[in-house]
Amino acid sequence: MLYGSLLERQQEKIGANQLESIRYQVALAHLANDCGYYGKAETLYRQAIEIGQSNLEPTELEELAIIDGLGMLLTQKESYQEAEELLRQIYETSDRLLGAENRRTLCRASNLGFVLACQEKLEEAERILKQVVEIREETQGVEHADTKDSRHNLAVFF
Repeated sequence: MLYGSLLERQQEKIGANQLESIRYQVALAHLANDCGYYGKAETLYRQAIEIGQSNLEPTELEELAIIDGLGMLLTQKESYQEAEELLRQIYETSDRLLGAENRRTLCRASNLGFVLACQEKLEEAERILKQVVEIREETQGVEHADTKDSRHNLAVFF
């Protein structure tokens, strides 16, 4: 398959464990996911996470958004429990490294809230999604597109 040969060539060039090679693998995973090749995307995400956890600093791993991609893919597949574990992990890491008001942290909180709502863990989901709206209103303003999206997400479930 095309993904495999592209990845192999990239890994031969700079090494499988290098940040750029992992970044390339994540991009291929996103592409496979977007094209509907969910099995291939999941494999690429899982391989990238495994390599990344062994070879990267937590800040580099967080930056790559590998865990986000796999978590959302698992949500699409309705593998909610595993998705929740991954999304909670990356949210907590992002909160610790970047802070609660960081855009990526807020996006990850929204993703976690979504998967919790899908599992009918409504109390926690509502608390998280309300917190996202409050922080966005304070930091970005009530008319910002992200704030509006967050309010919409909250309204969908509550």
